[in-house]
Amino acid sequence: MAHIVVIGGGLVGLTTGILLARDGHQVTVTERDTAGPRGNAMDLWQRWDRRGVNQFRQLHYMLPRWRIVMERELPEVIGELEALGGVRTSMLGALPDEMTGGKRDGDERFETVTGRRPVVEAAVAAVAKRTDGLTLCRGVAVTGLVTAAESIAGVPHVAGVTIGGATELHADLVVDATGRRSPMTGLLASKALYAAAPPDPDVLRAYTALAAMTAMPSDALAEPGLLEKVISLGSTAPRYPAPGPSRAELLAGLG
Repeated sequence: MAHIVVIGGGLVGLTTGILLARDGHQVTVTERDTAGPRGNAMDLWQRWDRRGVNQFRQLHYMLPRWRIVMERELPEVIGELEALGGVRTSMLGALPDEMTGGKRDGDERFETVTGRRPVVEAAVAAVAKRTDGLTLCRGVAVTGLVTAAESIAGVPHVAGVTIGGATELHADLVVDATGRRSPMTGLLASKALYAAAPPDPDVLRAYTALAAMTAMPSDALAEPGLLEKVISLGSTAPRYPAPGPSRAELLAGLG
């Protein structure tokens, strides 16, 4: 099986690592923040220092689809979350019958189990800690990429990561799970593997208005031709010199 490096030890990175390890792969998850979860729900909320996650102490609501997938794939996470005080709830069930028409068969699909972000992440981390084949390295920042000869003609091959500025950690696959502040664009550019398109000032202005919620979409994109420009940038922005491998090719390569 493959050795896989997952960059980022948050909810997505840990969940990815657990699932890959259970498929028989050797997985190393790197996490820049040093501290891990300790104590009960209140300890996690008040004392867990997680500077790499901006929204760590903001309100969170895990969607029903997350609960459905977790109960199917990683039911232990749901058990850990409920043991820490996670709440099983339904937004639909909280509404009056006058709005919903009353309870119906199948409404249970709208139920979820949720909690504050530190508590949810601690539940996933607890399962990751006891998962065979998964190594979680906290306090380890990825500073570069390791490249190798192309496996598919015309497609750059990332064969690992550099940590601490010098140590190379080789892998068959590198997964970026660092979220919206991912350093991957810069890391790829440093190896001449990615050429980012220069920002379009009109698109940037519209995006800023939408992100800051200072304008409705109909107003932010009202300028003639702007919506078409946004769509075309999304479909033509330069990424790699050739299309990457398909999912089937990728899985076949991992063995």
